[in-house]
Amino acid sequence: MDSLIVHRHTEVDQILFGLSREAIYLWKEEIELLCKENSSLMQVRIVKVDGKVELNYDKFNGVKLSNFIKEYADTLTEKDIILIIQQICWGIQAIHSAGFIHRDIGLSNIWISKSRPFAVKVGDFELMNKVSSYKTKNVLGTGFYAPNEQVLKEGIESYSLDIYSIGITLAYLLLKQCPNITNDIFDIKTLEQEMRTRYGAQVFDIVNKAVNVNPDDRYQNVSEFADELITEIVNNQKAVGEESPQLIEA
Repeated sequence: MDSLIVHRHTEVDQILFGLSREAIYLWKEEIELLCKENSSLMQVRIVKVDGKVELNYDKFNGVKLSNFIKEYADTLTEKDIILIIQQICWGIQAIHSAGFIHRDIGLSNIWISKSRPFAVKVGDFELMNKVSSYKTKNVLGTGFYAPNEQVLKEGIESYSLDIYSIGITLAYLLLKQCPNITNDIFDIKTLEQEMRTRYGAQVFDIVNKAVNVNPDDRYQNVSEFADELITEIVNNQKAVGEESPQLIEA
């Protein structure tokens, strides 16, 4: 099993988000409850270590999605990919419905079981923050997956910040690839030809909308993005005479 980042430190929260210790404790309680209520999120527990309140992750019998793709990409079917997309988006939608932004979505922050039916869990809540009307103040997250407003500290942080990151994550999942994130630059055009060839123009256009440079021009809701993407993948399969997958309910 891949190692997990197991602590979210109170002192770090105070520095990054300007919160009191009491506010942070209540915040962590809310995250703990949220994870208990959603099977697509890593389970966490509030613990006290040396007098400090920390957020620990329960163990999960799986690997990071980035490592899974490197090792088992050839075994993934279109049905597998759709079910993985569903579970990722359920987890993020639950986070958004609770008023949080994840702020660090990527292939390395999502875990997957090694056997079918694949269980997928979104994790790494180190940088999760409440939605607010304040402008971005800290350059946080993995630069490659982060939109301009997060990297350049411009504009208001909104749910569309996560949708941009999901767009990149799912683009590489669809192509069964892992990006070279050391460049810290994502360009959808590098994937356009292969995505159009494999899935058709509509799938590419949907992903392209999710990673639009302008936050207002992206999808504003994770469920809307996921529904359109999955519907188009299924339609593309029907067009080429492949069996459509049986979708599962949230």
